[in-house]
Amino acid sequence: MHQKITSLLAAVLAVLLLLCSCGGQPSQQPNLPETPEEAPYAFTLDYHRCAPLVERQIGSDLAAAARLVVDAFLAGETSVTLPEGDYSGNPGNDLGYALNSMCPVFGAVTDYDDNHFDKAARTVTWAYTQTPEQIQEALAALEQTTAAYMSVLRQGDGETARALLLYHALTEPAAYDYEMEHGDGDSTEYQFRTSSYAALVLHSGICYSFAQALAFLYTQAGLDCAAVMGDSETAGLHMWLMAAVDGKWYYFDPTWDVGGGWYYFGMTAEDRATWAGAFTDGALLGKDATELADLSDARFSTINCRWWTDMTIDRQAGQAGFTAPEGEKTALPLN
Repeated sequence: MHQKITSLLAAVLAVLLLLCSCGGQPSQQPNLPETPEEAPYAFTLDYHRCAPLVERQIGSDLAAAARLVVDAFLAGETSVTLPEGDYSGNPGNDLGYALNSMCPVFGAVTDYDDNHFDKAARTVTWAYTQTPEQIQEALAALEQTTAAYMSVLRQGDGETARALLLYHALTEPAAYDYEMEHGDGDSTEYQFRTSSYAALVLHSGICYSFAQALAFLYTQAGLDCAAVMGDSETAGLHMWLMAAVDGKWYYFDPTWDVGGGWYYFGMTAEDRATWAGAFTDGALLGKDATELADLSDARFSTINCRWWTDMTIDRQAGQAGFTAPEGEKTALPLN
């Protein structure tokens, strides 16, 4: 009897071993790490981020001042005293310019302008145009909206993919605010509705709003950039963006692409001076943009100056695919 039981147990054990080896027992799969094409883009909102080109133009002292203003603003204060430094030129204007691409809420909910920078006393002052509760709601809304913009990116995305995706994320839902185009520049409503915050969160604004909104997104995503101003006989005063993508500089005009599109994406200075509005004097804080960077690379000529209805990013193939209304397709390498 003992021998029979032993034989039976051996037989059962053999069957169990066979089942395990053949998949009868579900095997536990290891938790494989996500590939760079799948992993979400690692992003932390940082209101201290100032694009390198902007910081070079306004100077390190004024960039540091902007960060002090941001901290004071987030703490609910109404002034800041700056340390000794180089605040030559028009620091009030330059400070406001930098803050619009660093902390969009500041320009939307304060009355700050050039006159609020006292060079002699080294003080910056402002008053709030919204209640503390409204300001906290605005900050929360910007945080959530920025996270939504960044959610279109993946960890492995290079600069070209980031530039394409964020440009479309900003322009596709956007509409131009024609009511504010000739509004009262001193009114609280005008300051709010033409802010970069309005372009980001409300998807509405004018050229100033969208240029600085794109500057904010690109800066947060690690792209060097700066908003530039130009004038033309046909289009008048206008603001757009210059940004570096994979080591080359280009012009981007999100305002003229509101509703979605890449017609004015990645332009050269010559494009901007001819078919793209006849602007011949793009300037960054009064300095000729073409003297600050070479804007002659035509890498994006295969997609700009054309209407496209769809874009897809194929990360494994390393290219972006564009589809025209008539069905024509083209591919742009991402590297």
